[in-house]
Amino acid sequence: MFRTAGESLVADPEGNLVCKADDREQLVTVTLDLAKARQRQEKVPWLKLRRPEWYGSQA
Repeated sequence: MFRTAGESLVADPEGNLVCKADDREQLVTVTLDLAKARQRQEKVPWLKLRRPEWYGSQA
């Protein structure tokens, strides 16, 4: 069995905490605004700034 410390969390595209689980076993569900996520990706295009050639065989 795989055990973790718990306290998983969900953050929005700006890094703000949306939901946090405690240390008990539980199911956490949230509704995400995908339009907001796309807007953030356009504003800060992290994937376009990637340099996979720097990663070697790890990419």
